[in-house]
Formats: sequence, structure tokens, C-alpha cells
Amino acid sequence: MWPMRCATPETAYHSLRQAVAPAPAPNHDLDPDSLKVRVMLKGEAPRVIKKRYRDFAELHRQLKRRGEAARFAGFFPPKVWFGNLSSDVVIYRQRALNLYLKQALRDLSVDACPPLARFLFPGRVAPASPAAATSTSGTSSRVEQPESTLPPPGPSWRASRTRTASFPDPTLMSPGLRAALQGSGSPGDADAKGYKDVIEKQRCSLLALQRENRELRRALARAQLSAQQQDYNRSHVDSAPAALGPGIASSEKVASQLEFPDPAAGADLEVDPKEVN
Repeated sequence: MWPMRCATPETAYHSLRQAVAPAPAPNHDLDPDSLKVRVMLKGEAPRVIKKRYRDFAELHRQLKRRGEAARFAGFFPPKVWFGNLSSDVVIYRQRALNLYLKQALRDLSVDACPPLARFLFPGRVAPASPAAATSTSGTSSRVEQPESTLPPPGPSWRASRTRTASFPDPTLMSPGLRAALQGSGSPGDADAKGYKDVIEKQRCSLLALQRENRELRRALARAQLSAQQQDYNRSHVDSAPAALGPGIASSEKVASQLEFPDPAAGADLEVDPKEVN
């Protein structure tokens, strides 16, 4: 059994002081749920509106959609889980949001930015004075016209992108091709069928021309090969007797030099009797 700890006069004094001392006042500057924004209107007393982090996140999202938060988007603090919201994180977040709002008021005009006007004047159509000044932590911006007369928001970045058509323009097609792409059941079915027949005939004729071209190239190659073979054989036959010697002639040349009488011409052969004896 653990020994009991005896209460000393010092520990008893601190316990009594903690029990009697009043609870500390809530520090709104460190409240992670609500953030104070001071709005000062000309001719009116300054008023403070409370905004949550998600209100600033919604404002940041709307400004990014309009393409107006590119220059000060880096000042917006990231989201932190509620369990990790220590006092240092809350102070850092408040300073970052203060700097973000300062940069937004410095770069943007409230009269030309409806999201910023709705953020600073919730539930009001227009400020009380046409020349009102809005400030937060020493930064001010003037509002010259009510929110109802503000210009409409510009196109988003998705709508302003230049898109390339993924299919041909139907107005630039021929009637037959347009009907063929539209499918069956359209008024131009006959034209579409005729157009398909023309395409099929052209394809068949192109294939026939390709086959004929291949046959012609093969015949030309065979003729060239035969001519080369004949030239090769002729050159080797003519050069063979010269290689054997000058006294030997080819059989073709000897046969061409001999002359035989033609029996059909009726010539008589003269025989010498001395040679016969």
C-alpha cells in the first residue's frame, strides 16, 4: 500500500488560492471558433463582427473562382484539425487571416467585388454612407456604390478557357456526311447510304490500283533480272576463246565460215577419178 502524502502548508495555500480565485475571463483573441473583424463606417461608430475560419475559407474560395486571389492566395492559412489547435496555432492563424484580409483590401475594391462586400456587410444591401470606409487592423478601403448596383461577376476560369472542338462542325460537313454521322431515322438516310456506297467504291478502286501497281513492279523487277542474266552469259561466252588462246576459235565462228552446197539447188558433184582410184 502506497503511503499517503501529507498536505504541507504550502500546498494547502495553493489549493485554497485556486478555489477562491475567480475564473479567468475568456480571451476572445485566442478563441479558435470566432475571429473579430472591425468595420468602420464613416459617420457611424466602429462595430465588430465575428467571423469563423470557414467564413474566411468561403471568401477565399469565391475569390479564387473569380480569379482575383492569385496575388495574395499564399497568405491564407491552411486548415488545422481541431485537436491540434494550440494557442500558438490560433495566434498564427489570426495573424495570417489579418494579413490576408489586408492584402485583399489593398488589391481589390469592395464596390467591384461582391464576395468581399457580402463578407464585410452581412445582411445589408448597402453601407449606411456611400463614401464609407472599411478597415481591419488599420487597413481601409472605400465603398462608393451599394451592393445592388455592383456589376455581375465575371466568367469563371472554366468558362473562359479556350476549348478545341473534339468533332467536326456539322455546318461545315457535306449533307451526306452529316446524315451518315446522325445515324438512322434521319431524313437524309438515302443520301447517307449513297455516300457510304461511294466511299466503298472508292476504297475498292484504290485497293485494285494498289494491287496492279504491285504486279507491275514485280514484272519490271523480273525483266530487269532476266536482262542482267543475259548480259552476264553473253559476256562470259565471248571472252572464253580469247582466254584459251589465239589459235582456237569458237564452234559458232567455225560453222559460220564453212560453206556447204545446197542439195536442193540441183548442183552436181564433180569427182576426180584419180582420187577415187
